[in-house]
Amino acid sequence: MARFSKNMTESPSIYKKFLNALLKMFIQKIRQKDILSLFGKIEMKESYDYKRERRDRHSKTF
Repeated sequence: MARFSKNMTESPSIYKKFLNALLKMFIQKIRQKDILSLFGKIEMKESYDYKRERRDRHSKTF
């Protein structure tokens, strides 16, 4: 890690890209945890047919 840190001080743009990528990964993990916390808490109507909805959505022409 020390060698990596030394390179970071030599090239601030690489350091910025590294931090941005790290922050993006961190935010994705937080959102994933939020979504997983909803598992089993959302109830769908029994009449809901997701296959029909997908078929109808894809059959529309723009």
